[in-house]
Amino acid sequence: MKTLIPVLLIVISKGVVGQIPGKEYTKWVRKAEIFYHRHDYKGSALAYSLAFKTFGWRGYEMDRYNAACSWALASVPDSAFANLQRIANKTSYSNVDEITNDKDFAGIHGDPRWMPLIDKIRKNKEKEGEKK
Repeated sequence: MKTLIPVLLIVISKGVVGQIPGKEYTKWVRKAEIFYHRHDYKGSALAYSLAFKTFGWRGYEMDRYNAACSWALASVPDSAFANLQRIANKTSYSNVDEITNDKDFAGIHGDPRWMPLIDKIRKNKEKEGEKK
């Protein structure tokens, strides 16, 4: 029993620590932001992908949103939608006004995936309202 407790503490602490992105994640997100502001949208999108890779392909909701912006502006709609669908499904992203008014996504509004995505985000907002 004395041996089991320290082992459990190590396993539990590694699980908690494993959920926090490391310095590499932050470094790549910062680079992505720099590329974005320099209008190098593909460079920005790729830097976000490297950030997610360092974090086991996980990422913060806002970073996924920003990655989607970069992919959309780089004319890679599949990757833009992959990031947007991820936050809509996994984090229950619900800011309909933000996404529908964001000019970064103007180029993908005509894509057949756009309206189903917006519908999902609206449903997330409705569910959020029901919880309050």
